[in-house]
Amino acid sequence: MVKKEITNKDFYKEFIECLEKGEDFELQKYISDDKLIVEENINILKIYEEIRNKELKGATIEENDQEIIMTININIYIYKIEFKNNFTFGTFGIKTSKNTKNVKVKDRKPLKIIFNGDVCFWSSTFNGEVDFKNAIFNGEVEFINTIFNGTANFSDAEFNKIKFWNGFLSGVYDYPLWEYRTYTTTFNQDVAFNETKFKKADFSNTIFGKNVYFIGATFEGEVDFKNVTFNEQVKFKFTFKDTISFGETNFNNGVIFENIKFTINGEGNKEDREDNIIFIKTKFKNADFRGNKFKSLSFEFCESEGYFQFMGNNVEKKFCINGCSFDGNVIFTGNFEGDVEIFNCNFKEKSSVKFENVESNGEKSEFKNITFEGITEFSEVESKNIKFEKLIFKSATKFMNISFSQIFFLESVFEDLAFFKKKEENKDEG
Repeated sequence: MVKKEITNKDFYKEFIECLEKGEDFELQKYISDDKLIVEENINILKIYEEIRNKELKGATIEENDQEIIMTININIYIYKIEFKNNFTFGTFGIKTSKNTKNVKVKDRKPLKIIFNGDVCFWSSTFNGEVDFKNAIFNGEVEFINTIFNGTANFSDAEFNKIKFWNGFLSGVYDYPLWEYRTYTTTFNQDVAFNETKFKKADFSNTIFGKNVYFIGATFEGEVDFKNVTFNEQVKFKFTFKDTISFGETNFNNGVIFENIKFTINGEGNKEDREDNIIFIKTKFKNADFRGNKFKSLSFEFCESEGYFQFMGNNVEKKFCINGCSFDGNVIFTGNFEGDVEIFNCNFKEKSSVKFENVESNGEKSEFKNITFEGITEFSEVESKNIKFEKLIFKSATKFMNISFSQIFFLESVFEDLAFFKKKEENKDEG
């Protein structure tokens, strides 16, 4: 592989020529083995300044009282490029006063960037800061096999479709062995998706080395976090309108789900939709779900280390935990409007388990094939029908101030003391 250096002026020149001709911008062909290095900063403002008075086939510039809008109508393909410094394709404040000295805030207009074509970065490296904030992407966006060594800011951006990985069969023409290769993207510094809007997003196989923020984000279509690794704390505080999947995801240093809300998207009424958040083979370390509203929620074959706090949440339909293990303190509080199923789980010795201030309004709540090795407590729990089948309580167990219409224990074992106390207002019932 040969490394070649180009200047930011070379980058701007080729980009502007494509905008003038209305041709796709391809910085290196996909089949090239060379790697280009861009030493200086890349800034969309420089491109705007060069093209604002030109006739363009691949872009338009409009100005109104509130903002300047630059719409780019060509596809952008960038392959095997190393950007040594900052890469900025986000919004700017543009000086509109003729006197460039002492420009006041009111003399600035935001430059909004709209990409109508596809924007693709393959096998590229960003060593400086990356800024796409407030940009609008109406085509497909791809960051495949790309490394971000500086901070990345996608806040307030809008994506029609974005993905950070790809996988396909590959091989050498004269060699008979083919294999399925997966190409991932890595963020080595903080990344922000605050107030970002996604219509469809695929973060599969992405590695987030530092803090990640999804505060105020909106997911309007399907979202996939399969095989994603979060090495530092990640905070989700967003609204979603379709299914979100966390399959074989690793949360290695804390995760917070706070004030997550489900809203109905598209046609169909609320009762016939089965939108869901699904965690499959996910690894948690110190998980905090707090004050969220879910349509339905599933944890399948997950592992939790450290605390697992599920507090003040509301689940409208089914809540399911199946085949999971917990090695730390666990607490559940909140309202469950549909059925509750907790099957085939192991709450290990370090786990004290508490179901506190829980209201279950579904037709049934079932606990089956579960081992509780630490102290277990059901306190201020209300449910219509609850069934405990094939459970083992190895330590002291408390059922305090409980209110059940019916309760069943089938083939269950208490190896230590068990305490039962019914709610006072129900003491004369049943």
